[in-house]
Amino acid sequence: MVSDDRLEALMRGLRTQYLGDADVRVAELWSDMARVEAGERDALDELRRRFHKLAGSGGSYGLDDVTTYSREGERAAKRLLDAGAPPDDAAFAELTTHVRRVADAFAAAKNADPDARAG
Repeated sequence: MVSDDRLEALMRGLRTQYLGDADVRVAELWSDMARVEAGERDALDELRRRFHKLAGSGGSYGLDDVTTYSREGERAAKRLLDAGAPPDDAAFAELTTHVRRVADAFAAAKNADPDARAG
C-alpha cells in the first residue's frame, strides 16, 4: 500500500511532468488553428478532439482553468462542426481566444508550481 505522502509526491511529479509538456500541447492547438485557417478538411474536428482531451486531462491534474477553457473551446468547435460550414472571421477569432486562454491557463499553472518552474 502506498502512503499518503508518497502518493502526494507521485501526483506532484506527474503534474510537474504534465506541465512540462504544456508547451507541446499548446503548440498542437496552434497548429490545428493554422490548419483550420487553411481550410483543411479534418482540422476543426482535430482541434475539437484536442480541446476535449485537455479538458479531461486538465481536470485530472487539478488544472481547473485548463479544463474550463478547453471545454469552452471544444463546445465552440462542435457548434461549428454541427453547422457544417467553415468558420467565418468571428468564429475563427472565438477559437483563437479559446486557444489563448488555454495557453494562459497553462502558463499560470506553471508559474504557480515551483517544481514546474525549476524544470
